[in-house]
Amino acid sequence: MRLILKKQNSNHTCDFTAIKKPFGERYYEYIKEKKDTQKKAESTLFSEFRLFSEHTAPFMASRGMHSLAEIDIQFIREFTSYLATKHTAKGELLAKSSARYIFSILKTYAVWLSGKYPQEAPNISLFEPNPFSRGANDTIKTKALEDGVLEQFKKAIRKEDNVYHKACFSVALYQGLRSEDIMELKTDCLIEDADNKGKYDLYYYNKKSSEWMRKRTSSAVVKALKMLIDETKELRKESGEERIFIHKIKNGRSKIGEIERFSYQVPNFWLKSFIKKHKIARENGTLVKVHLHQFRTTLLTNMDAEGIDIEIGAHQADHKHSSTTQRYYINSTDKTYNEQMDKLDEIVENIGIVDDVKNIDDLKFQDTISALRLDNGYCHDTRMATDDEYVCEHYKSRGNCYGCSKMITTPEFLPYFYDLFQEKKQELKEKSQYGEHVLRKIRFELTLIKELIEKLEAMQKDVA
Repeated sequence: MRLILKKQNSNHTCDFTAIKKPFGERYYEYIKEKKDTQKKAESTLFSEFRLFSEHTAPFMASRGMHSLAEIDIQFIREFTSYLATKHTAKGELLAKSSARYIFSILKTYAVWLSGKYPQEAPNISLFEPNPFSRGANDTIKTKALEDGVLEQFKKAIRKEDNVYHKACFSVALYQGLRSEDIMELKTDCLIEDADNKGKYDLYYYNKKSSEWMRKRTSSAVVKALKMLIDETKELRKESGEERIFIHKIKNGRSKIGEIERFSYQVPNFWLKSFIKKHKIARENGTLVKVHLHQFRTTLLTNMDAEGIDIEIGAHQADHKHSSTTQRYYINSTDKTYNEQMDKLDEIVENIGIVDDVKNIDDLKFQDTISALRLDNGYCHDTRMATDDEYVCEHYKSRGNCYGCSKMITTPEFLPYFYDLFQEKKQELKEKSQYGEHVLRKIRFELTLIKELIEKLEAMQKDVA
């Protein structure tokens, strides 16, 4: 049992026979179904396979387990203890985020089993809550800065005399770059607009997407970067280095006098001293605790609050999908909306996407296929075709099927989703005066429809 999955433009062979018996065969079925229906990206499936085969399956096998149905509260306690004390190959404790991911992979697989093979599935409530859920320190960098704190930072940056700090925080605050991209800026990072003298674009390398980017930038960023470029001129001449965030080592056991680049972790150390120096505090007088990434979140949250289209925000953040911007970078006080966005992945994952509906291995479904065809796909709830009195709850409440776990759609329905996406964009414009709660509902639908379109287009391309 082998499966080839793509990750970062490379093919990886997953050998399920290597997974401790008897878990390999069923887990192969789970991963293959997710791949065939494109309910998860292949890179994600590869990561899940690797972690399940390295940690979860061996742990269950070592306890003589033959089925996930044997999972009980004692197993959860022991597995939690295992993840909390597990060391990596480098001898370091497994990161909390990794432990959380491994635990959630097991839960997701158990949920799939409960739908396909209930007799093999454990009680899903055993997995709640995740013992490695994020705490206050884990979520700090996803919070936008309060208006009062933001104004203090702006004033402090203007007054700052350390050119490294001034440049770094200006780029983070006004441009929203990640620290690893800021530390890679070179002497050619500012490009003057030939048609608009005095206006500049920021030219930088996005390490996450491995792409060069060019975006219009503010005068505050231009001024700060020009100061840093001038300050490091002699260091660059001496070292031959093109990057501008460099320094000469002044102390330490070795390398004194050598010129080196700053690492991407350094800005957060700078930030701590910067906050103390300028006494940036909350209303109660306590100094703020801030992560550099919060500048990025704040920029995107404020763009959204000012009514700037989410697509522009996604472009500013170099996000491939606007849903990433909406979910993780725009802070909303609308609890219902936040809960919806948190479930977006689950909703999209629930929708079956296949290249041809005839490939669905379900005789009852094939017999009623013509009656089950809708505008946006096929309904897998055969009662909708065989019982004239029955209407499923999802269709009753939503008036459509996308987002329902019983929906199956194919690339042939792309024209419908293209039209629907344009209709929703028009609706967003027409209802701009109705209030933010109405607009957020429409934006959520737009995000869902766009992700469906992207998945369908990818499948159409693969088939072609």
